[in-house]
Amino acid sequence: MTASKTPPPRRQLLPINTLLTRRQSPYGDIPETLKLPRHGKWLPGDIGLIQKWVHDMILHVEANPQPFRPVFQEFQKVIKTDLALYMVFITMFKEIPAKYKDPIRGHLSSKWRKVQDYVHMLQLFNYILTTAPAFNDSGMVGVPINAVLDGPMGTKAGNAAFLNPKVNEMFKKMLDEWARFLGSPDFTSVLHDKKDGWFSPHALEAMRHAARGSEKWKFEDEYICDPKIPHYGFKSWDDFFIKRFKEGVRPVAYKDDDNVIVNAC
Repeated sequence: MTASKTPPPRRQLLPINTLLTRRQSPYGDIPETLKLPRHGKWLPGDIGLIQKWVHDMILHVEANPQPFRPVFQEFQKVIKTDLALYMVFITMFKEIPAKYKDPIRGHLSSKWRKVQDYVHMLQLFNYILTTAPAFNDSGMVGVPINAVLDGPMGTKAGNAAFLNPKVNEMFKKMLDEWARFLGSPDFTSVLHDKKDGWFSPHALEAMRHAARGSEKWKFEDEYICDPKIPHYGFKSWDDFFIKRFKEGVRPVAYKDDDNVIVNAC
């Protein structure tokens, strides 16, 4: 009988949002019935956190209007020139459940701005596409598009809209362009040690907790970087996001044994 192999112990890694979403809601304590389960915890279960974050983005976009980029001009044209598609995009914002509109039955939420229609949605996407994701502790790190769509995409009309091949083609174009921005040097603007920077004390502490690091944990001990040069040496947001571990930090179990399959994720 061959003894079973026991893999070496490994640290449990959690998405940063798992830590950050344990913040108090801007609504105060909300009933469990108004908290939503989130697969992977990439969006907060607390609807209030999402709505407050979207509200702040709406105010910023209105104060700093920008013309549509070509991809959103095309997206708007695709919707307007297809009657069936136009109707589902109009309807999905009307079908948003009451718990999204007023999580605490009107308390505070009436003061907060919400996404009104598909044109408003495209305006927010237009802003997101050219804005580097700064660190924040609202639980909304890295998922701005999901936050905008959180209410309408789960409706019947939203389901029909996002199953439409034309919409999927436009989202691919939009995400391809976003990927180009995320891979550009312009998006290193958030890689600093000041407030909202990814090397600020607050951000580093959040990453330490997410990595289950000890009190002595240091970012530069875990990843290939150089804190003495601008942006720790990262060339873009993507370069930072897919940062490489230093040798020995994340050893692969049984790397020389072809009988063992290791899941890299």
